[in-house]
Amino acid sequence: MKIPEPGINQSAIKGITNSKTVTSFLILIDFVAFCIGFTLNTEATVDLG
Repeated sequence: MKIPEPGINQSAIKGITNSKTVTSFLILIDFVAFCIGFTLNTEATVDLG
């Protein structure tokens, strides 16, 4: 029995060709990286304190 591919993958492939989607994706990655960095900095400050 063939397993149907998720529609999410097809949407992602179409979205990659859309520069607006790529820009939004990069902004999202930037935001996540900022949150992770902020959390690490906060934990480091607490450890030092």
